[in-house]
Parts: sequence; C-alpha cells; structure tokens
Amino acid sequence: MKTRATLFTTAKVGLLMVMLFSAFPALANPTPLPEKPVTGPLTFAVTVAIFTEAICWTVCLRRFRRPRLFILWVLGMHLITFPAFIGLLHFLDSLRPAVAVTLGELFVVISEGFLIFLACNYLGRASQTASPPGLLRCWLVSALSNACSMVAFPLLTAAIDRFG
Repeated sequence: MKTRATLFTTAKVGLLMVMLFSAFPALANPTPLPEKPVTGPLTFAVTVAIFTEAICWTVCLRRFRRPRLFILWVLGMHLITFPAFIGLLHFLDSLRPAVAVTLGELFVVISEGFLIFLACNYLGRASQTASPPGLLRCWLVSALSNACSMVAFPLLTAAIDRFG
C-alpha cells in the first residue's frame, strides 16, 4: 500500500515537473518591442511588478505557516513560472492574443499557487504554531497577487513614458 502511494506521489510531481520544465527550451518573443531602447525602463517595470506581487503574497499569507525568507521563495518561483508563461504564449500563438494571455495567466496562477502551497506545507518551519494555508487559499492569493502585478506593470510603463 505504501509503495502505491509513493508511486502516485512521484507520478504527480513528475507530471508537474514535465509541465513546468518543458517550456524552458522554447525561444518565444510574444511581445512586440518598439524601436526605441527599452531595456532599462522595461526591466525596472517588470522588477517592480514582481516585487509588488511578492509583497502581496507575503501580506496575504502573514498569518499562516511559511518557510524562512518567504519573499525570496516567491521571487525565485518566478524563475520557473515566467519562462513557462513565455513558452506557453509561444505555443498558443495561433489563438487570439487576449485568449492566449488569459490561458497563460491561468496557468501561472495555478502553478504559482501550487508551488507556494508545497513550499508552505513542506518547507515551513515545523515549530511554528500557525497552520499552513490550504490549496484553495493559495490559488486565491495567487490570483490576487497576479492581479496586483498586472495593474502595477501598465501603470509603471505609463509613468516611465510620461516622466521619462
């Protein structure tokens, strides 16, 4: 019986790894870039939007058990989910852009929520008296934090364009 449970757990984790890491080799460029150099301002806007998302995660899950340096776990999670998002957009390029981005964001919300759920449940400090967040709560916080990031990015790019 224990072997069967171990096999199913391994299969689930393996399937998740295949889904996440299969998008890394994709060389995608779904965003058309303007002719002017945008590396500095775009990097600043993306960085601030990701930090906004990480702060939202930390604030929303402050009463639950979390691993040490939780904000670094959230920031590091983007090293997996952002290339997966770009790769998914590359594979969905035959769809309308709004549909492809919506499906990509849905994938990011589900995968980020699941990764944080795993981090809080299995990497959280055992001596802490707080309970770990549930999977549904992690998905809801993921949706909220991605919404904050999606609002922050256009505001930042508009401010950079306006004030130079």
